[in-house]
Amino acid sequence: MGLKALILAAGRGTRLQAVDPQLPKVLHKVGETSCLERILLGMQAAGITEAAVVIGFQGDLIREAIGDGGHLGLRVQYVEQDLRRYGTGAAIWTARSYLAGQSFLFSFGDILVHPENYRALRETHQAEGTPVLGVNWVEDPAAGAAVYLDDQDCIEQIVEKPEPGTANTHWNSSGVALLTDGLVRHLEHLQPSARGEYELTHGYQAYLRSGKTMKAHRITGYWQDIGRPEDLARVQTMAAKGEL
Repeated sequence: MGLKALILAAGRGTRLQAVDPQLPKVLHKVGETSCLERILLGMQAAGITEAAVVIGFQGDLIREAIGDGGHLGLRVQYVEQDLRRYGTGAAIWTARSYLAGQSFLFSFGDILVHPENYRALRETHQAEGTPVLGVNWVEDPAAGAAVYLDDQDCIEQIVEKPEPGTANTHWNSSGVALLTDGLVRHLEHLQPSARGEYELTHGYQAYLRSGKTMKAHRITGYWQDIGRPEDLARVQTMAAKGEL
């Protein structure tokens, strides 16, 4: 059985509503294709044949745009997130029946990376047998999650949204990973964070505290999110220049 993929696309994309208030964030165009289609195509190029998309806000529009995935060379199905239990950790836990106890390639639906990173995540997992978190270099990981590595690229600690200027690392949790069933089981007992969400990073932290190993893959090529109008505009410019 081939490796599955899971993409989170349930969010409202509040900051992009100034661009189009009715369009799910993941369906914004980046060149000729949507952000979500670019992610799926990159995963397909890395050998993925089956993917599930976790949907919520305007999920019917995502179903209509992507369908069964046949035009992308994939089999795509959909998982509805219960938005009463909101957050990235809860979204993955919702999809556990689809995952069926297997390892899987994972991405947020608004993150674009060079497709070779999907293949590298898979190869590192095959070599190490551990979950593998993609990390990208930033000046300050305050907007994401600070990731602390040892000299073997094993993850020592992850800190969700540290106060600006306080992180002693430049590595940020990139939003793409190769995750395992052992890690997913740590999501069952998550408690809401200070902002009321069931955070995936808290699941990572629980997994590390249990004494398990998690490796890092340093993202190569580009890493871009489309969370804000200026981010989307930058990515669209990159696409127009053939840089994606």
